[in-house]
Parts: sequence; C-alpha cells; structure tokens
Amino acid sequence: MKTTVIAFENRKDNACLFYERQIISALNSVAVYVDKTVVLSADDEDGFALEIDRLQDVTVILNKNLCSFDFSAATRGLTFDGDGFSVGKPFVSVAPENTDGYAEKLLDKLRSVFDINVGKMTFKVFGVDTEEIKKATDKITADCQTVFFNVTSVDGDTKVDMFYGDRSPKMEVDKAVKSFILEFKNNIYAEDDVTVAQRFYDLMKLRRLTCSTAESMTGGKIASLIVEVDGASDIFYEGMVTYSTLSKERRLNVSHKTIVDHTVVSSEVAYEMAVELLKNVDVAVTITGYAGSDVHPSEEDGLCFIGIGVKDKIEVYRFKFGGKRVENIARAAKTSLYLALKTVENSEF
Repeated sequence: MKTTVIAFENRKDNACLFYERQIISALNSVAVYVDKTVVLSADDEDGFALEIDRLQDVTVILNKNLCSFDFSAATRGLTFDGDGFSVGKPFVSVAPENTDGYAEKLLDKLRSVFDINVGKMTFKVFGVDTEEIKKATDKITADCQTVFFNVTSVDGDTKVDMFYGDRSPKMEVDKAVKSFILEFKNNIYAEDDVTVAQRFYDLMKLRRLTCSTAESMTGGKIASLIVEVDGASDIFYEGMVTYSTLSKERRLNVSHKTIVDHTVVSSEVAYEMAVELLKNVDVAVTITGYAGSDVHPSEEDGLCFIGIGVKDKIEVYRFKFGGKRVENIARAAKTSLYLALKTVENSEF
C-alpha cells in the first residue's frame, strides 16, 4: 500500500511545517508509512491536478485551508464524507486542523477499504514523565523502523500504543517490545488498555482481599475510582472522607498530639489513619494533603502524604504535585491506587 502526502504550504510559516510533522507522526503511529511527500504552493492548481491524476493507494492532503483555487473542482469529482475521507478507491483523506484522534479514524477507514492488517500492543505506565517515555520510544523506533508508538497521558497514567504493520518483521517487533519493557519494567502495570482501578480490583479479587479508604485532600475520589469498576463490592469495604481535623480524630482515632506535633498534613497522620482502617480490612489506602487554591496559591499546594497499609506493614509516601486544584486531586487519587496496586503485588497475605 503506497501512501502520498500532498501539502499546501508556506515554507516561511513554521506552523505549517509543525503541522506536517504532526500528521506524518500520526500516520506513523498507526503503521501507515509515507512513501512520497509533495509540497505545493497555495495557488499551484496545475501541480495539484497532476497529483490527483496519478493518485496512489492512499493520499493525505494537508492545509486545504491554504488552497486559493476551487478545491472541489480540482479533486475531479471525488466525494468526501463528513470526516474528510473519500468514498471508495483511490483513498483520499483531507486531514483536519486538529490532529487529535485523526490517526485512529484514518486506521479504521483504511481497514475497511483495504482490509489491511495492523497489529497493536498497549502498555499502561504510571508515574513516568511523558517526555521521558517519548524519548525512549523515539530511540526504539530509530532502531526498529517499522514499529511506531502513540503516547497519551492523563493524571500521571500513560497509555502507550505500539503499532506494527504487515511490513514489520517479527524479530523487529519482538525487539521493540523487549526494549520498551526493559526500559519501564518498574512502572508498567498492565499490558492491555485497563485503568489502575480495574487492575487493582482484578488483583484484589484474585487474592480475595478487601480494602478501605480514608481521604481528606481527594474528597472521596479514590473510593469513587474503585466503585466505578463493575463488581467493586467484592473488594471494597468502606470509604471515609475525613476532611476536617476533628473527623480524623473522632472517626479514625488519630492522636490529637500527633496532629499538634506534626500538623494534620504529615506522614504521621497518614500512618495513623491507616492503622485504624486495617482493623477491618486487608489493605488500607489513606491520604492527607493540600489540594491547593487556584485563587490564592501557596508553596504547600499539591503537598500530600499517602499511606498504604497491608497486614502489619504501613508505608507512607510524600508527593508534591504542581497542577491546579482539580488536577492535583485527580493525580493524587490515581497515584494512591497505583501505590496500593504495587504494594499488593509485592506482598504476601
């Protein structure tokens, strides 16, 4: 399958060059390899007509908005659907200005038109900077040139899709997989597209364990993530939102002296919160911290202590998130579940 990119461009416009790289990267991310790139000025109707006359299997047109002539007439009767894809063969796509999700839509269309076989593997990675992952995947694709990665991250939870096509040698695919796993083996929590909460639930149910949560900073977000998983009642005993200092003392028996000596946002308080929860369950997840203020920011914004308890062992982790209030809450909740998951994986019950 031969692929051509036709780009209307102003070479003095860096935005155009960046957009072209984005589209080609999107194509590569789903194992669609560009065989030929044609750059045309906005008024080059003759040059465009020539390319239309010799369309290959797949043609992607960029920067249609720059075109100064009658595009519909120049495409010589091609019919396009609402997403800018032509109907039938030869296959032509007018790429959108917003590239989000474009590669996946294109792949679906190509599969239906050409019945192509594109393989895909998914890794879920937690707690690694997106740029670090992209740097590593760029290095892998430089060495394994028929394999491409697409990296998306939300709240520290990163989905890495690895695509490979019919032209990808099995040895090269295996090498890419091995390289990625070796690079991020300590942070990969799944090799399919599942959430941290789903993975935590699956492991807890497999081991027949129960858990409880006690939250202040996250306001019940950790519990919410757990109960979003179908069947959560199999593992989830109780969720508390002990938002005030007094509630921590009354509901969780946190020592008033501990709070006075160390402040309510401290590792000591997170620890004592977990002690109380473990009286009834196998796994305890606690958090105390400062979500932050978008109106009156302070140096303590995003600071939190996460307690993870199992049997007779409790570990407390300190984090300092640097986002806005809602971002810090979401990041802290997912981080708490990830830590709980890793703790259960590495513990004997």
